[in-house]
Amino acid sequence: MPKEDAELNYKLRTTRSSQELAKTLEYIISNNYMEKQYVEKGAVIINDLKQFPHIGEENSEKYHFSHRGLECSLGRSHMMTWCGYVRYSHKIHYDNINVEVHGGLTYGDGEKIGFDCAHMRDIMPRSFFIPVLCDIEKDEYRDYYYVRGELEKLAGQLANLN
Repeated sequence: MPKEDAELNYKLRTTRSSQELAKTLEYIISNNYMEKQYVEKGAVIINDLKQFPHIGEENSEKYHFSHRGLECSLGRSHMMTWCGYVRYSHKIHYDNINVEVHGGLTYGDGEKIGFDCAHMRDIMPRSFFIPVLCDIEKDEYRDYYYVRGELEKLAGQLANLN
């Protein structure tokens, strides 16, 4: 993307709506602002943002469900990456809960624990076009279906700990 296009860069960094971010990414792709290898992964991100927005459907069954008797929820971070949470009362720090999930546990408040998809080798939609933050050859976008699978895996492990 041309460095002189400050307006697009600003939109990528500041939009709060996943739908608006998807539109901005579509515009960038359709106007050939990026190298060809970005187009395929960009299309995956755009589809995920449109199909599973992070604003407006918070009460949808897509985002809140039960697995193995535990309440699970998905949401997007400020970088539009997916995060997953399981309601699980715990008295120890989440670092001491022995489970395997993408990137490890990154959140715990005594009532729920969770993980995110904003680690090295994860593509973050907001930083997709910033080469220093995204290696298109090696990094992967973790979509809704990937995160839901990881969340179900986490809930299963937690259910087995009880």
